[in-house]
Amino acid sequence: MTTSKVLYFDQLPPHWTARDLAEALAPLAEAPQITRSVFLHKRNALYAGFHPSSHEIIPSAPIPALAEIVDLDTAVRLMETLTATPLTIDHADGTSAVVAVSYSKNQELHDRIPPPSGHGRHRRNHADINKANRILLVTVQNPTYPITTELMHGIFKGYGAVEKIVIFVKPIGLQQELIVKENGLRTRDFTNPDLPAASDGRDTAASPVADLDIFGQSLPAGVMPAIAVSGRDAVVSPVLLVCSLREKVTCDNLFNLFSCYGNVVRVKKLSAKPDHALVQFLNPLAAQSALIHLRGYTLLGKSMEISFSKYMYISNRAGSTENPLVKEYNHLPNRFTGKAAMSLGKHVYSPTKLLHLSNFDESTAIEMLKTHLGGFHGGDHCKVKTFMSPSGHLQALAEFASVDTATNVLAQAHNSLLGAKPLKFAFSNRSFH
Repeated sequence: MTTSKVLYFDQLPPHWTARDLAEALAPLAEAPQITRSVFLHKRNALYAGFHPSSHEIIPSAPIPALAEIVDLDTAVRLMETLTATPLTIDHADGTSAVVAVSYSKNQELHDRIPPPSGHGRHRRNHADINKANRILLVTVQNPTYPITTELMHGIFKGYGAVEKIVIFVKPIGLQQELIVKENGLRTRDFTNPDLPAASDGRDTAASPVADLDIFGQSLPAGVMPAIAVSGRDAVVSPVLLVCSLREKVTCDNLFNLFSCYGNVVRVKKLSAKPDHALVQFLNPLAAQSALIHLRGYTLLGKSMEISFSKYMYISNRAGSTENPLVKEYNHLPNRFTGKAAMSLGKHVYSPTKLLHLSNFDESTAIEMLKTHLGGFHGGDHCKVKTFMSPSGHLQALAEFASVDTATNVLAQAHNSLLGAKPLKFAFSNRSFH
């Protein structure tokens, strides 16, 4: 076994930090000095113990960590101590777990350093990277609207005079100076307005929907809707690519959820990538609505990654009507038909823990609704109340413990039969009380 001053700890509680680890090791005879540590959190760690078949959320899975001890001799002594007397962690539920410790294959831990932008004389050492300059590297995660120079200028001008902005897609490394040759959506020199305008066709005036959101309302100055994404590779498509799904998510689950934001034509699960799916809407505006309202929300415990697809439609080979991975929804009643199509944005909300139920008989009692909801995963232990709509129809509100639970129930229960009628579900922003 190769020794190392970096030790690998496994079976640590998911909420632990470097301080918790240091405090756990402090009672040892020779408390080791930890110079640095790295906790290897998994994505969606809260749901790392999500049961794949029953969909039950089990206690959060433990996480591993790497800890670098001050020197090799201290690390060896610590390893011997923990081998003789294993470290035990007591949990809140009264159980305990033994922490597994071993030598890491790493001899030391390094700070993450962005890759240099060039080679040879352009390669920078650690000291140069930490040296402050006038340029900020800004990373925008999950942008709802396209990132333009005017948008970024509006954000940062409150902190001082902004001279230049350059927007890029691929990493370019650290820059000592920004070179701007034209003023446009991607590059702009605010100290030199006389530079030539961008000639790549990315101007906002090129899009007929540049200043309108999906419901015809004005957007803030300098902000374009996601459907008018700037860039050479942008595709205005009615098809969304949905990633990071559980394999057990069905086409019907996706239809039930995504149809809250527009009429869905077809849904396809990708056979080569079971955690990917395509959702085709009647038009790009409905697709944009779903992207804006659902991006980042979870379905069965996994955070959905949603983006516009490069395809304009979902193909379905002739004679493949029985393909379980592709399903047509033109024959099913969508939400936005008739008068509802005229008020597409009136009752459209991002997921909430309150669901609106409609299209059931007036003789339906609250207990019948509760029993029906209890037949779906997460549907038990909810609060239900009924009320009369302004049009005189009996409707109901169901409140769940969390937004995730309500989302799961809607994805399963929408269009389920209660008696002879398909029950309709939608997210609501009303107060239950």
